[in-house]
Amino acid sequence: MPSGFGAPLPGHSGEDRPGLTPASSRRWRDPIPPGASTAARGHVPLPFQGMSGDLAPRPKRTPRRVREKRAYNIAVVGGAAGLGAVVGAVLAVVGVTSFFGWPLLLACVAAVCFVLFKRVVS
Repeated sequence: MPSGFGAPLPGHSGEDRPGLTPASSRRWRDPIPPGASTAARGHVPLPFQGMSGDLAPRPKRTPRRVREKRAYNIAVVGGAAGLGAVVGAVLAVVGVTSFFGWPLLLACVAAVCFVLFKRVVS
């Protein structure tokens, strides 16, 4: 058989590995298995590798303007819910409405907003 593209190598009939041409059988194969650690591959992490060569590092925190807007929105919702809960509690004391309806729900919303606000500003 003439030697050319797609022809089996001399001494190989190609039957032991069907579907492989000489070009695809000569591909480089990594001797280290894919799940091996980086130390087995010869990669050693440097202690200051992330600090060198990067003039503009990406911020790791949420930008300040976004945090301010989030805290403002939480404060507005929490304040309105707290005011509604106080009005509902006063109406419940007077006897106009029950405290176990919307005033209790608004008090829970105000408490959740308080916790979220503390988390955003800390």
